[in-house]
Amino acid sequence: MLDPAGYGMVTITKAIIEGLRSGTNGIQFTTGGNLEIENCVIRNFANTGINIVPSTSSSVHAPLSVPTGNPSPVRSRLRGRGGKAAGEKSRGDDW
Repeated sequence: MLDPAGYGMVTITKAIIEGLRSGTNGIQFTTGGNLEIENCVIRNFANTGINIVPSTSSSVHAPLSVPTGNPSPVRSRLRGRGGKAAGEKSRGDDW
């Protein structure tokens, strides 16, 4: 778990996050202002590669990140909460 403690954006860069088919979600974003997932591979989770369900206004940006081998590559519930999500798909699953 990463908690910015009110200091700003959390950035995950150049990481391989492996679920081994037993982890529920690769990245679970539930609260905070901004999350940047840059040039990462999030793979082989039981449910979702990137699960975005914040309770407040938030933004998530995932340039060149690949959620692959997950039943649901990206799940987002930002609508109606003043949030936004952005990403660039370069390879892997369609998301």
